Amino acid sequence: MPSGITIDSKIKETCISMSAQGQSPKQIYDAYFHVQSPETSLDAFSRSLLNWNKGKTNVKHIALENFTPKQHMEAWNGNQIIKFGLIGDTHINSKYTQLTWLHKYYDEIERQGIPIVYHAGDIGEGEHMRTGHEYEIYTHGVEDQVEEITEVYPRRNGTVTEFITGNHDASVYKISGCDVGKLIARQREDMLYLGRDCVVVNLTPNCTLELRHPWDGTAYALSYKPQKMIEAMEADSKPNILGIGHYHKSEYLFYRNIHCFQVGCFLPQAVVTMADGSFKKICHIQVGDKVLSHTGNINTVTNIFKRKYSGTFHNIKYGRNSRWQTLTATEEHPILVMRNGVRIWEPIKDVRVGDYIMVKAKKCSVCGNPIPYYLKMCSSCNPAINQRKTMSESTNSMMNRSLTRTSSMEMHFQKDILPFCYDMKQQGWNIVPVSTKVIPDAIGFKDGKVVLFELERLHGAMLEYKQSKYNDAEIMQFADSVEWIDCKPMVEQPRSEYVYDNDDGFVWVPVLSNEITDKMYWHNEQHKSFLTVYNLEVENDHTYLVGNVAVHNCFQGQTPFTRGKGISVHLGGWIITIEVNKKGYIQKITPEFIPFYYSIPDDYKKFHRNLK
Repeated sequence: MPSGITIDSKIKETCISMSAQGQSPKQIYDAYFHVQSPETSLDAFSRSLLNWNKGKTNVKHIALENFTPKQHMEAWNGNQIIKFGLIGDTHINSKYTQLTWLHKYYDEIERQGIPIVYHAGDIGEGEHMRTGHEYEIYTHGVEDQVEEITEVYPRRNGTVTEFITGNHDASVYKISGCDVGKLIARQREDMLYLGRDCVVVNLTPNCTLELRHPWDGTAYALSYKPQKMIEAMEADSKPNILGIGHYHKSEYLFYRNIHCFQVGCFLPQAVVTMADGSFKKICHIQVGDKVLSHTGNINTVTNIFKRKYSGTFHNIKYGRNSRWQTLTATEEHPILVMRNGVRIWEPIKDVRVGDYIMVKAKKCSVCGNPIPYYLKMCSSCNPAINQRKTMSESTNSMMNRSLTRTSSMEMHFQKDILPFCYDMKQQGWNIVPVSTKVIPDAIGFKDGKVVLFELERLHGAMLEYKQSKYNDAEIMQFADSVEWIDCKPMVEQPRSEYVYDNDDGFVWVPVLSNEITDKMYWHNEQHKSFLTVYNLEVENDHTYLVGNVAVHNCFQGQTPFTRGKGISVHLGGWIITIEVNKKGYIQKITPEFIPFYYSIPDDYKKFHRNLK
């Protein structure tokens, strides 16, 4: 209550009596108290009413999860392409809110000209959610929290945010009896409040979107909660599209004819590259271990997350077709790719053939130039191009000696061998000198002709190079022709295309395929087991190497609560395009997730009016 203002005891008793009858503080304030004390704010009155009601057990503000959705009808003009945004759990007023990424998401919404963004609850952080929660928020009280939300939540021309509230928003009602959704909508014309916890939105007369914000805890498997939610729905009440908030997950699931929207980990067999270049299975990594990042920096592991998973895995092959050049991860795990000359972090499910991914480099065993970790030599030192450079160490010394004798042997050939062969030829001999430059595989004599034979597996430029050696060779003065015999080609490993990155000291190699796989599960598809999958939280640039490939944390924006519970969360929002027929029935849906791969510490300070 403002200082210097005294409230008459009769007014207090009236307010207490109205509260005992079940009226909310806001109802009491609007209907009675505001007339008696207009200089007192709703927030101050709500807190005073709590003090007046101390010891009176019959006065409670009870907020229970709402399971009965309201109906909201959108104006449909017959357009057969409908595009909208879908987000949730922005938790404004939390010190861990990510307003920079929220604004970037709305930048993309504006760029694509999307008219509506649906918000699936917990637009704010609320208060008193748990012990110590007051230290995780940066504004306190209903008025200040609502003012903060209405001030910092993105505004974009031509875009309306239609939202429900969630369990964090409901915490304000428990304290003051105020519905923050209504208060927000009063102050922002571009924000439309659709109700508490759930709503059914009729996008067309025959296409519905249901928004839900459950209050229960997250599950061990990514899709477990949505599946159970859908299974509990009655046939005549199922929506076409279901948007679920609260769990801080990102997933698209088509289940029982419902398009459900709700982010990735690695298998325990995956190996992580340590700071000293050694490898360790991800299931054996411990907090405090040092791992190598994609920039060449050394990062410390700060947390380890594991969970049960029964969803989709993606397997990408890269570099060359060998089982050793593969990476398998859950579908949302971020991979660093180069696409059309631009570096981007993409979920593994969206990595395309033709993209390049970043892998660890090592030195060519011959010349020392950087090459992908899985090769032995660079293309210049390829055995098919330069045989001498690819000899094993046991023969290198002999080769070095032969190189020092090359000039003397050539002199011997010119001064001694060639004159001898000319003399023998004049005497009627069929004779062929063998030089150090060209040595045929065989020499044949038939019908008075001398034919040199070369049995080759080479093709293309390498074959042309070898053939050119015979053009001016002295041996051709003693032979009639050279026959090139094409041997059955060997099945060779294709050489890997790669590009060295001077900035980071890593190598970019091409993606050859990206396939969905379930080989990690037991063979009986009907009894598919849950697998334990792992993910690491690391400091600094949030990256590490798995199987020598640059990957990113697949969770971000953790609060002390989610960290303590071992819950991985994912930043980003959906942009959903649906195609309907002339009657408004859904024909096709195209989801696009806009991810953000790391959290910004103290991001709220850039936006909060008193901290800018």
